[in-house]
Amino acid sequence: MKSRSKQSRGVEKKAGILDAAIDLMFLHGLPGVTHRQVAARANVPVGSVGYYFHSRDELVVQAIATVAQRRSDYARKLREIIPGDTPLLIELLLETCAPEAATLLAGWVKIGMDCARESEEFRKAWSQVLKEALADVRAVLTQAGRTNVSADVVFLMINGAAVAAILRNEDPHPAATRALTCYLDVL
Repeated sequence: MKSRSKQSRGVEKKAGILDAAIDLMFLHGLPGVTHRQVAARANVPVGSVGYYFHSRDELVVQAIATVAQRRSDYARKLREIIPGDTPLLIELLLETCAPEAATLLAGWVKIGMDCARESEEFRKAWSQVLKEALADVRAVLTQAGRTNVSADVVFLMINGAAVAAILRNEDPHPAATRALTCYLDVL
């Protein structure tokens, strides 16, 4: 059996470090993304994190870019589903904004808040994620034939309901679902 090339192992190690950083972002927010924590999560020496990502900022920006790409790819797949009823449309809208919304919606919101607090570079990177998510929400509404529904309002309702639920120490997914149900039922 041939052993993997050194280059292949390096690519896998870098991907593992990046995945560990993303996991930590969703679990603990940006403060949880330290070289030491990422190394422990990825099961690599701390020096490996610094070898592949020269600074924490570089690691976080790359993690945000990876999250953005994964969200975009997932949203593209969701557009193949044509929602026939309001509950399915609501779930598609939530998943378009935040994949795995049932379990990760709070993480999506908290990461955005951390990015805004921590640095202009992070804020700009996350702002791009939100801009792309809003465009995907528009596409889902158009495909569902719901052109009378404002994508901007849907997006704000999801995020606003999620923030309010987090502040009340509640699960944001049902709160966002209720908010969208009320809005879509009115239209």
